[in-house]
Amino acid sequence: MIPKKLTISNFQSYGEEPQELDFDRFRIACLTGVNAAGKSSLIEAMGWCIWGRGRTGKEGLINENATEMQVSCVFETSGKIYRIIRRAARKKNGGTTEQVDLHLYDPGNKSFKSFNENTLRLTQKKILDLVGLDYDAFISSSFISQGRSNEFSLKSPKERKEILAQILRIGRYASLAEKAREKTRMLGEEISYLSGRIGSLSEDISRSTQLRTAFEKVSLEAERAQKALIACAESCRELEERLSAMKERELEQKNTRIQLNRTESRIGELHLLLQKLQDEELDLRKLVDNREEIEENSRKFHKLKQQLARFDRLFQTVYELRQEELKLESAKKLKLQGARHRIETLETVLKTAENEQRKLRGKITLLHDDRELLRKLRLEHEKTEASARLLETHLEEKDRCMRSLSSLESRLAASEAHLEEIQSKGTKLKSMTGTICPLCRSKVDDAHKERVLAEYREQHRKIEKQIKADRSEKKKLDASWQDFEQKQQEFRTLQKQIQTLQHRMTGLEERLKTLEEFENSYAEAKKNQESQAVELNRARASLSSGTIVEHEFQQLSIISERVTSLDYRPDRHNALKTELEKLSEAENKSAALIMAVSRLDKLTGELHNSHKELESLKKHRETEISKLDELSALLGNKVELEKQFAAADREKKTAEQLLQQFLVEQQSLKKTLDELAEKKKQREELSAELGKKEEKKNIFSILQEAFGIQGIQSLLIENAVPQLEEQANRILGKLTQNSMAFELRTQKQRINKNVTETLEIAISDSQGEVRDYDSFSGGEKFRIDLSLRIALSKLLSMQTGYGIKLLVIDEGFGTQDEEGLDAIIDSIHRITGEFEKIVLITHLEKLKDAFEVKIAVSRKPEQGSIFSLVAGDRADYPDQHVRSSE
Repeated sequence: MIPKKLTISNFQSYGEEPQELDFDRFRIACLTGVNAAGKSSLIEAMGWCIWGRGRTGKEGLINENATEMQVSCVFETSGKIYRIIRRAARKKNGGTTEQVDLHLYDPGNKSFKSFNENTLRLTQKKILDLVGLDYDAFISSSFISQGRSNEFSLKSPKERKEILAQILRIGRYASLAEKAREKTRMLGEEISYLSGRIGSLSEDISRSTQLRTAFEKVSLEAERAQKALIACAESCRELEERLSAMKERELEQKNTRIQLNRTESRIGELHLLLQKLQDEELDLRKLVDNREEIEENSRKFHKLKQQLARFDRLFQTVYELRQEELKLESAKKLKLQGARHRIETLETVLKTAENEQRKLRGKITLLHDDRELLRKLRLEHEKTEASARLLETHLEEKDRCMRSLSSLESRLAASEAHLEEIQSKGTKLKSMTGTICPLCRSKVDDAHKERVLAEYREQHRKIEKQIKADRSEKKKLDASWQDFEQKQQEFRTLQKQIQTLQHRMTGLEERLKTLEEFENSYAEAKKNQESQAVELNRARASLSSGTIVEHEFQQLSIISERVTSLDYRPDRHNALKTELEKLSEAENKSAALIMAVSRLDKLTGELHNSHKELESLKKHRETEISKLDELSALLGNKVELEKQFAAADREKKTAEQLLQQFLVEQQSLKKTLDELAEKKKQREELSAELGKKEEKKNIFSILQEAFGIQGIQSLLIENAVPQLEEQANRILGKLTQNSMAFELRTQKQRINKNVTETLEIAISDSQGEVRDYDSFSGGEKFRIDLSLRIALSKLLSMQTGYGIKLLVIDEGFGTQDEEGLDAIIDSIHRITGEFEKIVLITHLEKLKDAFEVKIAVSRKPEQGSIFSLVAGDRADYPDQHVRSSE
């Protein structure tokens, strides 16, 4: 895994404004800054983003002034680019919530797409699979965090072996061994189950002979019971036929009674109908006897009705004329009111128009003043813009000044280092007493020393002269830089003035746009005022002369003449209504008379038919009573017959139950015999399956042992330990001038002489004596720890070709002397090709000056921690390459 970009917000001392670190801009970098500036937090943020873990819980990682934090990490692995975004927020109840998103970069669309799983736990597992190791392995190999450089050294042998196993990805073999063990256990359980099942089937099959004898005996008893049931059923059938005949007679008796009841009911209905018809005949004859009086009143009613219809029409016409008269009066009144209201409105409008004209004249005067002010502002704006353009031209030189200053600082650092090297060589040469120079391998005498020292002095003078010239040039560049900073401040001030002038000009231009509108409004208002004055004079003249309602007066005169000509008399109209109301029943009685004459003819026939039907029903009733007496005599012996049938039916049911009992027992025995035959077949199949399971179990037992801790895992660790030991000793030799060495022991003999697997570290000093780790000094311990940690990181990146190709060393160099620091710097330069990125967190000036790229971290009260990347000339790194993370 190669980190490419890290973006943090509200993580520990970092504020809300996102800070982004681009790893593509360097290969090796020194992370510098004062204590508590946020140096370690920058790298720790990457650890929390990938693994969700840090030095404290999530609550302690969130900035104290914020409620949530976010870290984003873009990295490359296996030729693909991924992005992790992890967020955490404080809850109101004091806890925290966490969210993580994994994205995969799509080169075709040039964007990231979601690569999440359904849950946070599954997404985190996918991240660990991509990275290749967990957090503990990371801080024990790639991240040498502040105060934890001895993370690997102080762990127990068992924990060291687990970390080494993770780096070598031995966990996959442990997983295979566990799967083989689980498969063996499952097969053992299945074999036990099959053995028990086969035993149970054999026990059941042994009962076959006994069950077959019982089946034959029950079949014979069932045959006898079936014959007895047939005899009982025949007796029941005969008695049932006789009872069926009895039931038919009972049904006939019931139907006869029902018919007799209907006959009695109909006779009663006929008596009532005859009485009703006779009463109706009497009423109709009374109505026919008054025939002449009814017809006379009907003729008089129709005549009065015609006269009343004529008066109704006259009344409607007069009513409509009166309504029209009222409408005309109302219209006349409304016209007079409208004219007066129009006059008042025109008078008010004229006064308002005069006031508006006065206001418009005042606004137009003010806007003429604004037009002059706008002209002056435009002249000032042009002058300010010219000054800003001139300053901007000067500021273009600022970037060139910065690059020159950075290059000059790097050259000064290199010259000073070269000067120190010459001084060191001269001191060694002066103190040399041997005959062979260890530096140039030539013969050493006083003349040779003097000649070499003269060369050193000449080089020293030239370098000092160059340093003096470079410092003088740097002083000039620093002055130029300060001048540029001042000009840039002036440029910002001018930009603000330009924005202020533009804002004022925009406001004035908007106000001047309304000038033409005000002038047009003033002309229109004046024109409307003249028109409204003419209209007011015309309305006053029309109201005073009365011509406005002349049409209404003419129409009212015409309506009055029409009402007089109709000769409508209300008293005659009311008298006709009274007479007609008195004869209101005449029309109904006339209609009833017509219906009575027609009904009398039909009523005579209905009376005759009803008398005839009544006589017939009385004769039929006598016949039905006689039939009921005969049926009652035939049903006298039914009770005895029912008792005989009940006894025969009980005997039949007893025979059925006995037969059913034998049949059920017979079926149960047959089913059991069939099941035993099937079980015999199952036993043969299970025996064959048992043999296959036992064979598989033996295979998985062998695989469990092969993939186990004593198999492939042990072999891989045994092969990797010599490489780790060789790399650690090579680095430790450089750091200690070969005065110390490691020995990694993978086996240990116990008191009982048994050999056990382990991973112990044995360290020998310059005398070759093996000593305990705690007996070494602080500086020696740091060199031991650094050697082991760099060797672990190298093993992780080179041997497996997997994991994090990043080395981070956080502080810990303060215990080293000058010679130790030189060895550390040399070791880091030598392993540069083995790591994609190396970051050193330090306060030491010697280490800062040893590497071109610096990440400077500072902390501001209002912003929190911020950082900037200062890079030297990339030509010093020919193997450096920049990858795009987008």
